[in-house]
Amino acid sequence: MSEIVDRLAAAIARKDYGAVESVWLELLEAEAVPAEALGGLLGQLVAAGQGARALDLVQTLVPELLRVGRYAESLPLLRAVAPAAQGNEEVRTQLLTCYRHLYDKVPHLAPCLDLSGLLDGPDLAAACASLDRLLSYREGDYFYHAAGWGVGRIVAFDPLTARATIDFERRPGHQVPLETIESVFVRLPPDSFHVLRKTSPETLRQLAQDDPARLVRMVLAACDGRISLRGLRNALEGAVVPAEAWSKWWSSARVAVRRDPFVSIAAGSNPMLTLRTEALTYEEATQARFESVKDLVHQTQILAEYAEHKAQDADPEAFLVPAARTIAARIASEAQTSPGAAFEAALLLARLKLDAGPYPSPEEIVALHKADPIPLLTGLTSNATRQRAFQMLREASDNWPALCYQALLRGPEPLWEAAAGELPPSGPPPSIEALVNETLANPRRNLALFAWVCRSLLLGRWKTGVTTIQVFEDLLDEGNALARQKAQQRGEWTPFKQGEAIAQIRQSLRAGDLGYFDQMLLEISEAEAQRLLFRIRQSSVLPEHFARMLEQKMVRRFPKLLVEEEDHRGEAAPVEYIYATAEAIARRRAEHDHIVHVLIPKNSEDIARAKETGDVTDNADFRAAIQEQHVLNAKAIELGQELQRARPIEPAMVSSEHVSIGARVTIENTATGERQTLAILGPWDSDAEHGVIAYVAPLAQALLRHRVGEEVHFSHAGQEATYRIVELGSALEGRGNSMRDE
Repeated sequence: MSEIVDRLAAAIARKDYGAVESVWLELLEAEAVPAEALGGLLGQLVAAGQGARALDLVQTLVPELLRVGRYAESLPLLRAVAPAAQGNEEVRTQLLTCYRHLYDKVPHLAPCLDLSGLLDGPDLAAACASLDRLLSYREGDYFYHAAGWGVGRIVAFDPLTARATIDFERRPGHQVPLETIESVFVRLPPDSFHVLRKTSPETLRQLAQDDPARLVRMVLAACDGRISLRGLRNALEGAVVPAEAWSKWWSSARVAVRRDPFVSIAAGSNPMLTLRTEALTYEEATQARFESVKDLVHQTQILAEYAEHKAQDADPEAFLVPAARTIAARIASEAQTSPGAAFEAALLLARLKLDAGPYPSPEEIVALHKADPIPLLTGLTSNATRQRAFQMLREASDNWPALCYQALLRGPEPLWEAAAGELPPSGPPPSIEALVNETLANPRRNLALFAWVCRSLLLGRWKTGVTTIQVFEDLLDEGNALARQKAQQRGEWTPFKQGEAIAQIRQSLRAGDLGYFDQMLLEISEAEAQRLLFRIRQSSVLPEHFARMLEQKMVRRFPKLLVEEEDHRGEAAPVEYIYATAEAIARRRAEHDHIVHVLIPKNSEDIARAKETGDVTDNADFRAAIQEQHVLNAKAIELGQELQRARPIEPAMVSSEHVSIGARVTIENTATGERQTLAILGPWDSDAEHGVIAYVAPLAQALLRHRVGEEVHFSHAGQEATYRIVELGSALEGRGNSMRDE
């Protein structure tokens, strides 16, 4: 039979159509017809303008095949000539006969025939293509919804409407018309990452141990070939790699991934991983990465990583030595302008001992900057190199204490502890006493240093004339000023840039598990305590629960301060509503009711039982129950006040023109191309794993009021990015069916 196919192909290539017809007639006596191969040849005839001839050939063979029930052999032949059979009712009838016999077990065949246009449409080729696609879906097929529903599986078909019922992870029982299914969802092969994570996570866990590079390739294939390291972690952590083992796993997996010829990893703390279409050797891939980065810091990191993980028999001239020579030349040109990067690169070349050509040594770079070493110290990226540079500066400096003092005022935070340890405790500058006085007198010059100095004072590291209450109130003053600035800036287009400073001030206020606060209460008078209590209650930087805890400590120390809270509040501030979905408000109300109706009554019973034992002076159970009573009462009051301010997010609040509360927005990182879809809801709805963020979150605040196509610059916690708004919709649509089980 293959001989007949070869002869037909040769005749078609020669355009000897008479020979084609002669050879074709030999098929009439064949016991089996190579239908797929013949269909391809018929397609060539149709493409060559011989559609009528192809139709005649088919009609010499197909009627006999249909008469004896050989439908599977007939259908490919009829499909092949369908483009030339416009309006040919005989071919339409033959096609319908084949489909009805071959798919007679498909319950939704009738509506699929109707939807495809094969019953009465003029274009038989398009009708066949449409019908083949509709009939290709089977129960058990998997699909992926990128906007949040996760992986779904077809569980049933509606025989009357040609709709599939798909059970998605977060939207079970969803019905979708077959003709639109792949315009909304991504069809998944059974061995894809998304499917295996749902059906066989143990397979992926074993792969993570045996072949981590293959696992990463699977994730990349499921994410259109690009994913950030953070995205990879989100995909694997928990179900595949335990959260507590991620760092250890990735440190070993990264070596295997670097060596994989089909995966490239960019530079940076959150690098992009890309699936290559063509394989590269480890040296070729590293060279490509090396050339793609322009700064000396990342080139040095790439060389250090390669030197650590290269094969022992690798040719040094393939990458190692040429890269070292490039870096050596850059050290010489950048030792003055980028001393930190040049210093770290010089340290690496000195350690590798390569023939890289002349370059300034680490000691020469330090000597070059010993008069003002702060730019050098600030440009260093690791603690090890900071300590090395610090030690070299000690040996080269003519005035070591003055240099340490400047390192505290202007240098990077990781050096502050070491620099402070080199200063005398008192006296004129440079000294700890002078540092404290200068920092407290001008906290805004360096808020991070201010918070660190205050934290050190509260922990009792230094003995100065500054009292604990003064330090505490200084922290409140600066924190309150920043919190007011943040509140005033809310709603503006420019993002708030001092969020990290607020966090550092709050961290200092919590120093040492509040041991300093308990000691301070023993040292101050009742009048000072009353003034301090008022300030705590009026503070805008202290979180509500933290302020309540401080109040309780003060009331226990000074019982006379136990007065009605309203007496200490000034004029009522305008109500600031808390917006959330109705489901989140209901959960919050249930939590409040559980405390009020279950936990507090039980706590009262515990207190009563403890009292029945007699003297409660040294009764640990009684003290624990009283402490729990304070916590429960404070929590109930807090929840009650929040619920009074709670308002549901209504569909009418969601704008179709710009990002608003209740929006579902897709954004793209303009630098990496990585996309993510976020639902902007209330603080009680937040679910980072599923892309739900609160409207008060920094990223949400940056996106609000922007339109599709606009770019938004976002800066937070030392990281900066620019996002383009790609798509906008409502996060409330279908919310009731897609909520997580609580």
